[in-house]
Amino acid sequence: MKNDIKKTILNEAKNNLNNGDIKKAEALLKGYLDFNNDPEISSILANIYTGRGNLKEALEILKCQDSNYFCVFKSLSEVYIKLEKYDKLYNLWKKNKDRNFQDL
Repeated sequence: MKNDIKKTILNEAKNNLNNGDIKKAEALLKGYLDFNNDPEISSILANIYTGRGNLKEALEILKCQDSNYFCVFKSLSEVYIKLEKYDKLYNLWKKNKDRNFQDL
């Protein structure tokens, strides 16, 4: 049941993003995260914030997630680069260099 809800939220958010209704996609993703800790949904929401330039909000969402998920690792890397936090980026890469990512 939980996966069905997640799929529905992801499909609806994707449709909203494709139609330019970013606010509605954001609301759906935030609503889902209010009740579920999910790295994929968090990464998508962080990407929305990053695209808007809200890097601190993106970072707050991603810091609560496991960087062993590639989607989180990738999004977190992008935020650190944009914030010019190269020491944090280096530590992230160093920490994950030998891992097999969960969602690949």
